[in-house]
Amino acid sequence: MSNEIEKLYKELEETFPDDWGKGLNGLEIEIIDDATSIDELAIEDGYIEFKDKIMNINYKGNIVSIESPWKYGGFIEPKTFWYWEDLEKIGKILEIVSKHAKKIDFSEIEE
Repeated sequence: MSNEIEKLYKELEETFPDDWGKGLNGLEIEIIDDATSIDELAIEDGYIEFKDKIMNINYKGNIVSIESPWKYGGFIEPKTFWYWEDLEKIGKILEIVSKHAKKIDFSEIEE
C-alpha cells in the first residue's frame, strides 16, 4: 500500500476516532476497480491505488464518490442526500483525502 494511503487512513482514524471503521454508521473508504470492491486488506496485499478508480467515501450514510482521480484532480459527485449537520465533517474528510491524494503521482502507478 502506498505510504500516502497509509497516512490518509491514519489521519482519518485520528480525526474521526469514534466513526472510523464503523461501516454505514460511521466513516469508511471504499476503492473500486473494475466494479470490484477493494477493501483495506486487499490494498495492503499489493493492489494499486486510485488510477482509473472510484473512491467512495461514506460518512454516516452520506456517500461521496471521487471518480478517476489524477494527479491534478478528479470528479466529485454526491451519491446520496446530504444532511446539513454532517456537511461540515464531509468537508473535513474531503480536505484530508485531497491533501494526501495530491501527493500521489497516478501516472506512475501500474496494474
